[in-house]
Amino acid sequence: MGRRRKIPGKVVVRIPSDKLELYETPILEILLPEEQRKEAEKIIRWIKENGRIYPEELKELWSTAKEQRAQTRALNRLIALGLIGRGKEGSYIFSRELENKLMIMIEKLEALRRVEK
Repeated sequence: MGRRRKIPGKVVVRIPSDKLELYETPILEILLPEEQRKEAEKIIRWIKENGRIYPEELKELWSTAKEQRAQTRALNRLIALGLIGRGKEGSYIFSRELENKLMIMIEKLEALRRVEK
């Protein structure tokens, strides 16, 4: 029997200070290292085309052990960030969790700005 997968409880996103134009930078470029970004783009493209991705279909996306490791790390990070979540029968689907968290942060920031004025 295999080991149960660990999903990180928190994810640290380091935004480099040289990224002055964050609104023009693709979100995956900010959130993931380059190796994981390529694998995350494959996963996201598959989910866009098919609505969900099953664990068996994930195996079709890689050809080497290095790609498999990068894909597993990217998948765990996407889940921890809330970009994707679990669907029926162990599949992965897009999630609304990150969107909800960002909206709450925006509302809190706007509330702080109103208090300062």
